[in-house]
Amino acid sequence: METGAINYLGIFFASFASHLIGAFWYSPLLFGKPWMAAKGLTEKDMEMSKAEMGPKYGMSFIGSFLLSFVMAYAHVFLNVSSAIEAITISVWIFIGFVIPVLGNAVLFDGKPVKVFWINCGHYLTVLCAVGGILATWN
Repeated sequence: METGAINYLGIFFASFASHLIGAFWYSPLLFGKPWMAAKGLTEKDMEMSKAEMGPKYGMSFIGSFLLSFVMAYAHVFLNVSSAIEAITISVWIFIGFVIPVLGNAVLFDGKPVKVFWINCGHYLTVLCAVGGILATWN
């Protein structure tokens, strides 16, 4: 596979956009409060965990970078030529990979169904944004 078609700046930007989406998605402006309630968390719990957030955000960014990097390679492999194609592929990746994994967390890890739906919305939004960004920046 030819790697010349990979835009590493686009990958970095898509990774950063993924984090911005997550920050907004799980903020009190959107789904932060329902997500916390479904997980049984309080504002005090969140305050106590702030000290641990730096390393978690760092690891999360690495995960976002890997997602964007693999998606960029998938675009090259699948010869994606437009943002619409990229978003379509993102939706199929979401249906085939994300829903089953998050669904198993509900079935076997005891995660609340409400958390499943909030997280699904987040991942669908992220995948579509990353796919669109990568297609546009390529």
